[in-house]
Order: sequence, then structure tokens, then C-alpha cells
Amino acid sequence: MLDRLGTVIGPPPAGGVVPVPWELGPEAMGFQLPADYRAFVDRYGSVSIRGELHIYTPSAAPGPDIAQPLGFEGFLYGTTDPYGYVGSLAQAYLDEDYDECPYPMFPAEGGLLNWGNNGCADHFFWLMRGPDPDR
Repeated sequence: MLDRLGTVIGPPPAGGVVPVPWELGPEAMGFQLPADYRAFVDRYGSVSIRGELHIYTPSAAPGPDIAQPLGFEGFLYGTTDPYGYVGSLAQAYLDEDYDECPYPMFPAEGGLLNWGNNGCADHFFWLMRGPDPDR
């Protein structure tokens, strides 16, 4: 599947990507991310596809404290923290009393975990239901 995707979005970065220590994910976050997502990130890293689809990834890039990498905690902050960007979107959604989305935000049981967005302000989520990340 990744080879077919590569014909559309192009080859991986020439210099390679910084490997993500996926084995640390379950301890750091309490769950593992889907296998197809991990394979994509292992090949492409944190990427913006055609400047339109932005894929969030655990990153080895330094955060505000240069000695502290973002890692899995940074991924969760950017995607779930109530004071992070997605948290502010979720609160705005709730403030408007929309009832179109039947799911809470992760870390609530059965919540949505943000994995990307696009230039039209659309956000993309995994439904965090059950122990199998590949379902």
C-alpha cells in the first residue's frame, strides 16, 4: 500500500526520517498507534502531502526546552490537551451546542484522537474504541 501511495505523493525524504521509538508508545500514551500509520511515519516522517494534508506524528524535534523532545507526550498535547489547538476547537464546537458529533475527545473512552488536518480547517481523527489499534 505504501508503494502505491508513493506513486501519488512522491518518494520519502532524501535524507530519511528520524525514527520513532514505537515500542515506547504504549507506556508513554497508554496505547499503540495503528500499524499502517506507524509504517507511513517510518517512511515519510512528519509530512505535509502536497501542502494540503498535514499528518501529525510523534516528533524528535526539540520543544520549548531544547533538551526535552516532543515525543509521544508532544503528540498527545497537540492532539488532545484541552489548552491545545484541537482542545480549543472541541470547546468551540461544544459552546455552539452542536449535536452532529456523537463522540467525545480522547482521552475519554471511545473518544476521537486527532491525527491530521488540511488547509480547509478539516481535522481527521481515529475513533479510540477497544484495545486493537488496527481496527
